[in-house]
Amino acid sequence: MNPTRRVLVTVAGVLLVGLVTLWRKDLLSAWMIGAAAVLFVLCFDAIASLLQTRSLEAQRTASDTLSLGAWHNVLLTIHNTGSGHEKIDVIDHFPVSFNSDATITSMKLPPETAKTLNYRVQPTERGEHDFANIQIRRYSPWGFWTTRQDLGEPHLARVFPNFTAISKYALRGADSLQAMAATHVKQRRGEGLDFHQLREYRVGDTFRQIDWKASARSQKLISKEFQEERDQQVIFLLDSGRRMLARDGDLSHFDHVLNTVMLLGYIALRQGDAVGYMTCEPDPRWLPATKGRSTISTLSRHLFDMQPRPEATDYWHAATELVRRQRRRALVILVTNVRDEDSQDLHKAIGLLRQRHLLVVASLTENAIAETLDKPVTTFDEALHFAATQDYVTRRRTSRTRISRRGVYMHDTDCESLPGVLTDQYMAIKRAGIL
Repeated sequence: MNPTRRVLVTVAGVLLVGLVTLWRKDLLSAWMIGAAAVLFVLCFDAIASLLQTRSLEAQRTASDTLSLGAWHNVLLTIHNTGSGHEKIDVIDHFPVSFNSDATITSMKLPPETAKTLNYRVQPTERGEHDFANIQIRRYSPWGFWTTRQDLGEPHLARVFPNFTAISKYALRGADSLQAMAATHVKQRRGEGLDFHQLREYRVGDTFRQIDWKASARSQKLISKEFQEERDQQVIFLLDSGRRMLARDGDLSHFDHVLNTVMLLGYIALRQGDAVGYMTCEPDPRWLPATKGRSTISTLSRHLFDMQPRPEATDYWHAATELVRRQRRRALVILVTNVRDEDSQDLHKAIGLLRQRHLLVVASLTENAIAETLDKPVTTFDEALHFAATQDYVTRRRTSRTRISRRGVYMHDTDCESLPGVLTDQYMAIKRAGIL
């Protein structure tokens, strides 16, 4: 039980009046009677508050799955099941890492009535997060005291990468897929070909293409039309080390990477490819490449609670693990943040991966780099900062050039451009048929 402001004001008033008795001794008896009356009222109100029956019920309505960075509605329903009026304050305990527009709400509830409250939350971290009980601050009959009640049930919410935030790139990918479907895919010697359809014989068709049974039935030559094999595999190799802890805007670099994985995985699955992933860590998470509509949901469940570690990335260990687990040739997309000090370990890993797979490397850059280079230089300290940043950019460019020369598709990009860059690269590889 806690006193309200009314108690403090009342007690302060009684004490101030008591100061008058220092000069007016004849008022001392009256003041003592008044003080006793006030004390009696406070005690009576406190006892009445403790004897109040528990006639309140509360219920929270919120989604079990939330999207990172998106606003979601939460509905609270407070019901007075008793026969008396209730004055209460409602405080909902949402996860501390969430942004919210919720406030402490005061209300009066007549008997047998219910009221609803609505507020919004914005998750800022992926993973599992707990909504605690709904806290009700209940006022005593005369409003001098409050008692706390925790009502409702705790609620577990899972925060997933926000796929809708990058849906514009999915539309771009869908348009590219339609364009690819409308073009003739070049057939190349020695590569697997999938049967596409039957059609009438054309000049230049090989004897291997003629379907003799279909030709006999139709009394004319019928050829088989093939298309380039589409059952390919895409593996995302995700850097989950300390550099992915960097933040641009509301999201970490790792969150931007996961959003891109969800997008490109969706596009690749629509194209008929299988999608999987592996993380760069001592005990890596691994999802073998699979196809089907349910794969994107499986991918989301695997990744939603993953967080980067404050440790250096061991590229060689990641490469050896991936080569051991992924036997079939695949398109491997490594998303990381390349620095010049990574040269030896990273180049060894690239050499190993290229022996069996087609490799794309995306290196994330921080927005602060571009902001520093665009900022006017007016002081000596700013000049030193600018020169150091320019040297850093030059060394990154040198590392990128060295990687590109090894036959790797290399991209240096910021987080905002990452989905579009990788989507365009994937579509270019599919159009060229080089996987």
